[in-house]
Amino acid sequence: MKKTLLIIALSGIAMSQMASSCTPEPEISKPPRLVNGEWIQEAKPSAKELAQVDFDQLKKMNFTYVFSGIYRKEASFNNKPMTYIQTKKIWQGKVTETVDIDLGKPPTDNKCSPMKLDEEYIFFAKLGGRNNPIHLKSFRKATPTLKALLGKPTKQWLRGRLIHSKK
Repeated sequence: MKKTLLIIALSGIAMSQMASSCTPEPEISKPPRLVNGEWIQEAKPSAKELAQVDFDQLKKMNFTYVFSGIYRKEASFNNKPMTYIQTKKIWQGKVTETVDIDLGKPPTDNKCSPMKLDEEYIFFAKLGGRNNPIHLKSFRKATPTLKALLGKPTKQWLRGRLIHSKK
């Protein structure tokens, strides 16, 4: 009786861990240190430094596609909402004007927050299979600091046309 109860409890814990695939990164706090008889609290990093560290981590992941776009929603089909990304600027890779999203595995950001409709994001993706060539891995809210870190985009979609930037 105890063994079956223990197995059920452990399988429930494992199932709940699988259900919550996205775990937000914990905020690391450092306690004050004693230096020469005085307690010194280390200064917290600024938002710009945090953005730089996050950008460096994304750069290390070596994504095939880096592009910005607006998250949009179409009408439902068979009670399944159809969502897509309307591409705006492209920093890396060949991306079509619209990119469909598989809602079975939505991409996550570093804070595990969901995407909101009609907002601009910067997406990071890897090369997928034949049916789904662009496999979205992560996204970040399109902020001026992140756009500055990415630099000038190589291409952009403007009124249905792909425009290449001059270097």
